[in-house]
Amino acid sequence: MAPVRSAAALAAVAALAAALATAAVPRPAAAAGLMRAYGYTYDQVWSATVRLLRVERGFKVVEKDIETGYIVFEFKDSAKDAKVYRATAELVRDKDGTGRAVVKVKLEIADKPELPHTLLHSRLAEKLRAEYGPPFSGGGDGAPAAPAPKDKDKDKGKDKDDPGDKD
Repeated sequence: MAPVRSAAALAAVAALAAALATAAVPRPAAAAGLMRAYGYTYDQVWSATVRLLRVERGFKVVEKDIETGYIVFEFKDSAKDAKVYRATAELVRDKDGTGRAVVKVKLEIADKPELPHTLLHSRLAEKLRAEYGPPFSGGGDGAPAAPAPKDKDKDKGKDKDDPGDKD
């Protein structure tokens, strides 16, 4: 006599079999996105991002909107590569954990693993540092630091002819 199986047990076995069959089917890489924060002004990050994509990497910029912080471009692994991937860069104004203004950049390249995203972010960080100096050099907003104001009262009351004065 064959054992009697409950409908719930049969449903569980069928669900497990379906899950295993789906997991074994190879799938193309999903559109992986990678977001990083940069301690520079929005205008600095926008400008550097557009120039990195269009000029340095030679990607075709399909659409861009500085107000919404959105760039659509065509990613290629190399200039000789015929395969083109749809890609986007999204810029968002934000604050870091200490309250300093940052710009978050999210890069998404359809059907590509994380490596190209990481390389573009690394190149963007290098470009920002080379063009604008270290992040947060302007007191929190990423702008170049203003020169320190001269203390006009520093020499007040000092005799200019004082031999102890080395100025």
